[in-house]
Amino acid sequence: MLTYVADNRRFWLDPRTKGLLLLIINIIVFQGSVGWNESLVFGFMAILLGLNGLFLQLLGFGAIYVVVMVVDGVAGFFPEMLGAVWTVFSRMIHVYLPFLMMVYLLISTTKISELVVALESLRMPKCVIIPITVLFRFFPTVREEWMAINKAMKLRGIGLSVRNALTKPLTMLEYIFVPLLFSLVKIGEELSAAALTRGLGSDVKRTHLVEIGFCLRDWLVLVAATLMLVVTVFN
Repeated sequence: MLTYVADNRRFWLDPRTKGLLLLIINIIVFQGSVGWNESLVFGFMAILLGLNGLFLQLLGFGAIYVVVMVVDGVAGFFPEMLGAVWTVFSRMIHVYLPFLMMVYLLISTTKISELVVALESLRMPKCVIIPITVLFRFFPTVREEWMAINKAMKLRGIGLSVRNALTKPLTMLEYIFVPLLFSLVKIGEELSAAALTRGLGSDVKRTHLVEIGFCLRDWLVLVAATLMLVVTVFN
């Protein structure tokens, strides 16, 4: 059987490693860590994004983090009501930003074929594998559909913008979001049909053209994440 070694890419990690990282990051951010612990988690995710060459995305996440930290520093001068609202919003950003970074890393660096092999190696049932593979393809496809609809509407002068949202909200809702909702339904059906066409629902054991496996970098990343979890939980 023909195979290729997946870790020839930039900082390739086994899909199971990324799944464990997602679980660890979830535990850390949702157990209520504050202060330098949050910076530690953000720095860890920033390093992973950088090692995978996602510099533009890293810049975007970093800009959000810096802006939130700067506003946190001057939030004490806000009126009481505004300060309370900002505290809630800031806390949500601190909690969800590392999680979103991990989700983006997982989706953008994992091929569907690698994901299927990883799930089958974990003895996952077909009723779990098929929805997960469809979900992985769903978000990138929705992004492409969204960009196409928005580009078409910009030619008509009703593209997504702050000005149009304030002056023509109903028009935007009708010509952008309604077509997008119909497209979402169609995309879900087509991706499900594509997964079944590739034999994911068959009872016959499938062969694969891709090999996955743990290597030194996987163990190093998992050890670092575990140490971070221990430090965060017992701090």
